[in-house]
Amino acid sequence: MARDQVAELINKIHNAGAVGHAVVTFGYSELSHGIALALEKEGYLKSSLKKGKKGGKMLEIEINYDEFGKSLVHGVKRLSHLSKRIYKKSRELTPSRGSYEHVILSTPAGVLSDKDARAKHVGGEVLFKIW
Repeated sequence: MARDQVAELINKIHNAGAVGHAVVTFGYSELSHGIALALEKEGYLKSSLKKGKKGGKMLEIEINYDEFGKSLVHGVKRLSHLSKRIYKKSRELTPSRGSYEHVILSTPAGVLSDKDARAKHVGGEVLFKIW
């Protein structure tokens, strides 16, 4: 049975924020680190660090909270699945709900938010939506 690392990562971040955990650890991969960096750039995460060497690499993610102690991640929805991939061109990426919702894509230029993908004029696989 195949594992969906993207779904596991975003659900782990969402659930950790919901219960008030400050740090989440996840198995390291280039994709998961790229997602963490994109979420960090959009303000959902404080930091993401690669820990460990060769065999036991881990990704340590620090969740960002507002001044009232609420996580900035209110919800996530996986859009592209293992069985059904969804791809969008840069001109098909429309702004959604201002700054409250972001779509994260895997592009040839790396993992980017919809805003950055539109600015760089690149499309790719739509991974998930976060708000």
